[in-house]
Amino acid sequence: MIGDPDMMPVRPYPGAPDQLGVVRRDAAPPRPIFPGAPDIKPADPAQWGTVVPLAHPLIVDGQLLDKISIRRLTGDDITGLVMADDNDATLPRRARALACGVHPELFGALSADDAEEVGAALRPFLPSYLLVAESDWDADPAADPSDL
Repeated sequence: MIGDPDMMPVRPYPGAPDQLGVVRRDAAPPRPIFPGAPDIKPADPAQWGTVVPLAHPLIVDGQLLDKISIRRLTGDDITGLVMADDNDATLPRRARALACGVHPELFGALSADDAEEVGAALRPFLPSYLLVAESDWDADPAADPSDL
C-alpha cells in the first residue's frame, strides 16, 4: 500500500507539526479562541454591595472591625467555594463569609444585634440557591444557629 499511487496522503491541518515535530513555515500561527478578555464591570455598582456599621465593634487580629462590607458573589466565587470544599452543610456559611470578606468564625463572635443586621443586609446579595438552602435550614429544628 505504501507504493500505491491511488493512495493520496492526508494533508495535515495548517500549523500542524511535521513528522519531526517542526511546525511548517507556510502555516499560519494558531489564533486564540477568545481574543483578549473584555473589560467587565457592574452596570450599577450600588446593586453589588453595601456596608453595615457594627453597633458593637470587634478587634480582629489586632485590627478594629467597626463595619462589614458586603458584596454580591459571582459565579467564579461560588465555583471556587464548591471546588475548595463541596460540603453542602458548610457552603452557606462559607459563602456568607466570602460575601462579607471575613473568616466564617467571625459570625459567631458578632453581637446578636449585629448578627441580625448583617444577616438581613446580606440576604439580598446571596444567590437564590443559598436562600433555598437557608429556608431548609430554618425548617430543621436541629440546625446550628451559629450559621447566621
